This record gives sequence, C-alpha cells and structure tokens, in this order.
Amino acid sequence: MLKKTICKLVVGVSFCLFLFCIGTTSVYAKDKVTSTIDLTSQESVDKLSDEGWSWDDSSKTLTLDGITVEITDSDDEAKDCIKFNKGDKITIIFKGENHLIADKGYSLSGVDTEGDDGTLTLKGEEDAVLNLGYKTFKSTHPGNNGTVSYMRNLVIESGTINSEGAIVVDDTFTMKGGNFNLESWDTDDPAVYVLQQVNIMGGNLHVASRGTAIMVPGELKETDEADGVVISGGNVFLDSTEWDAIRTAYPNSPEGNYIKNVVINGGNITLGGESGIYVRQGSIIVNRVDSWDVSNVKQDVFKIDDVEGNEIICPEADYSAVDEAIDKANALNKDDYQDFSAVTDAMNAVIRGKNLLEQKQVDAMAYNINNAIANLKLKYEPVDNPSTYDGILTYAMCFVLGVVGLEFSTYLYKKKVSIHY
Repeated sequence: MLKKTICKLVVGVSFCLFLFCIGTTSVYAKDKVTSTIDLTSQESVDKLSDEGWSWDDSSKTLTLDGITVEITDSDDEAKDCIKFNKGDKITIIFKGENHLIADKGYSLSGVDTEGDDGTLTLKGEEDAVLNLGYKTFKSTHPGNNGTVSYMRNLVIESGTINSEGAIVVDDTFTMKGGNFNLESWDTDDPAVYVLQQVNIMGGNLHVASRGTAIMVPGELKETDEADGVVISGGNVFLDSTEWDAIRTAYPNSPEGNYIKNVVINGGNITLGGESGIYVRQGSIIVNRVDSWDVSNVKQDVFKIDDVEGNEIICPEADYSAVDEAIDKANALNKDDYQDFSAVTDAMNAVIRGKNLLEQKQVDAMAYNINNAIANLKLKYEPVDNPSTYDGILTYAMCFVLGVVGLEFSTYLYKKKVSIHY
C-alpha cells in the first residue's frame, strides 16, 4: 500500500514539474518578429518580454534582449529588419544572443534625413552577441548584398557583432572595442565600404571577403579629411581572396579632392590579399605597429599609384640592440678564442636600412650576434690539475692537512690504548 502511495506521489510531482516547465517556456519564449521595426516615427515602446526589444524615443536608445527578427519579402520590395532616421544619434544596447536576418533588405538601415552628425552606436553587454545577415543575393552594386547600410556614422563600442554581409557607411566607421566579425563571399564588392574614414582604435576587427576588405573611396565632393584609414590599436585582421586588404581613393580628378591616406599608429595588424595596402591617391604612413603579419599578401605589401605627392613613409627600424651587440663583439680579442668565425659571420650578416615593419628581422640580427658570443670557447681553458701554481699549492695544502690529521688520529689512538691498559 505504501509503495503504491509513493508511486502516485512521484507520478504526480513529475506531472506537475512537466506542466511547470511548459508554463515557464510559454512565459519566457519570445515571439519571432517578422515585420520591420520602424523607428523613424516610433514613440517609446516596451516589448522586451514579448519580442525582445524596447525603444526609448527621448534618448533614441533601442534595447535588444534575445530578439529574433526574420523578414521574408513577399514581393520585389526589400524590407529591412530595423529602420531608423539617418540623421539621429541612436544607441543600440544588446544583451544575450540576437538575430536580425532580412531577405533582400538590411539588418540595420537608415532613412535619409537632415543632419550631418547622425550616428549609430552599438554597445553589447558582456558575452552579448548581435548576428546580422540576409538571405537573398540582390545585385552587384556595392553594399546591396549586405547587412548595414544608409547610415551617416557607425561606432562599435562593445559586445560581439557577427555580420554575414557587407556594410556601407556614408561618413565614418569607428571601432573602439568589442568584436566585429564580418564575412562577405557572395560578391567581390568591398566588405567594409566607407566614404570618408575608417578609424580603428581598439577591439577585434576580423574581415574575410572576396572583395576588398576595407574600401575608402573618398566622397565625391571636396573634403578636408585626407586620412582615409587610421589604425591606432586593437587586433586587425583583413583578408581578401581576390582584391586588396585596404584600398583607398579614386583617381585624381579636377572635380574634387580624393586624397585618402592610410595611417598606422599602432595595433596588431594582419593583412592578406592581392596587395596589403593600395592607395591610388595619397600616402601610406607608418608611425608604429605592435605586430605585423603580411605573409598572406600575394603581391605588394604596399602599393601606390604614380601620382605626384604619393609616397610611402615608414621610419627605419631600431638598430640599437644590433649596435650594442657589435660593440660587445669588437671589445673581444678574437685571438683568445678557438674559433671567432661565427661572431664575424653574424656581424657581416647585418643589413642596414630595414624599416619599422621589418623590426623582427633586425632583432634577429642582434640575437644572432649575442648568441655567437655566448658560444665562444677560449683557446686556453683553465684546467683543474697540478700543472699550474694554484694547483700545486692546493695539493700541497691538502697533503699537509692530511698528514697532520693522520698524526693527530694516531696520537689519540695511542693515548686511548695507554689509558685502557
């Protein structure tokens, strides 16, 4: 009877837990959004619990928390996941894992409005992810097969953004932190297409594409901003299978100023493509790098067109460690050593004129000289035997001490024996 009662209780509790789980799932499951979230004239709204988003119109802040937006176009009109005014200063804060997948439209898209300082800022909480993508190949026009388009300025501050498609920005793209991973394989158009400037200050930027990884053509108007790409920090990986890692500026034209320099002030940089950096009108200026890898570049690491004013500016590598090693070697008397040739060869292998991006090669020259010095062997090594005065004196002292010790032991033994008897 007791066993039957226990079994009934177990079955009852299990059934209640089952119903609780179903109820919990139904409470916390968020509805998939299948129509555009239009923020161009949207008043403040809170749909976090139902759909995973809320909009504060006063601060122009959109919060995403586990949202899934999937747009399927029923006609030829391309529909975007989220649409906003291009001239507004908008912040998107995302939490958890979020998905914005359009059909022929964009994940994030701006609508033309007045205002030159309109900015979209993306901020993700720790471990938060924002996934952007599209389903249908649209056309070969730059940016049409992408996820982000028609915005004035784009800033990434934190979180992880994964984009399966290109982005297009009218003025500037700035990366301060977080992770931005972009892949674009459907077309050989640029993956990151920014008209004025790309400014990478920190975070991790990873772009892999068929087309140019970063393209800054210069806007078709006069502009005072000559620097098209500025890298000063972070980890930057740019790789194109068919074009260049970085390409800037249209050819010279009397209609406007298209000068777009590439300036490197720091960062861990990896480049791959036909050329690492190709500037059509402007200069490549390298002031400092933290690390540099161009092993996947197929042709020229640096390429500039033959235009007046175009130049490559890169400081000479630091040879101070090499000079110290050479001074150390020259202070030695080579006749004191069995073989001094390794040191001589290492010094003769020094090549002057390397630039900052070849610093590792220069550091290796200094290491080779110091290593050769460390492995030198003297012709007359001190030998621990009586052939030297020091050796004779040592053995003599040991002999005297041994005799004294023996005599003293004998004296004690005899004294002990006489006492015993």
